[in-house]
Amino acid sequence: MHGVVLDGDAPPTLRVLAGKAVKKDGCYRTPVELRGVRGDGRDMLYARAEIILTTDLPPAPPARPVVARPLHSFTPEEIYRRVLFHGPDMQCIEGVEACDDRGVVARLRAAPAPAEWMRRPLRQKWIADPLILDGGFQMMILWSVAHSGAPGLPCYVARYRQYRRAFPAEGARVALEIGKATELHALGDLDFLAADGQVIARMEGAECTLDAGLERAFRRNRLPMAAVGEV
Repeated sequence: MHGVVLDGDAPPTLRVLAGKAVKKDGCYRTPVELRGVRGDGRDMLYARAEIILTTDLPPAPPARPVVARPLHSFTPEEIYRRVLFHGPDMQCIEGVEACDDRGVVARLRAAPAPAEWMRRPLRQKWIADPLILDGGFQMMILWSVAHSGAPGLPCYVARYRQYRRAFPAEGARVALEIGKATELHALGDLDFLAADGQVIARMEGAECTLDAGLERAFRRNRLPMAAVGEV
């Protein structure tokens, strides 16, 4: 809905809200929102989703064929020095296997334990690995630069479905398949794969806005401080 803006030295305060769960099609669905208050006092809606709650995870679908070819050669050092703005804690791309106009295949490292990122985490282990998921968005930015020369800004996801109770500690292999691209937008799907090639999770309808002006914003979007969450 609207990006969280870090302005000045004062950290923003965010609120995560969950509504009443309603039973539908054998599952419970609950609306969730991420909100905050801007500097002028206005309440701001940053993101909205509907979460499906179920006692049993669905069986994983077959992995999509990997179609990307190694037309572009990137090292992790080049990626985070020349393309992406992420600091050391968020640098999760360990290697790029392939990158062409149809997609990207990369190996991503897993996030550290929740206690390293939060003062009072609700759990000791992640359910959905936040670093690997963010790495999927990083791959979309990498693709947009390699394909069009313009950075992309991930802005929307239609669906995310996870087929295991947790991501493996050794990380994941992620395949991004671009389904549609114009001068202004790109739309793709991501398969998050385990070492045995089975699908851990699938993200569909991931949308990225392409804008050459983002390159300058990325270069100045580096903060000398760490972010800490408290629940």
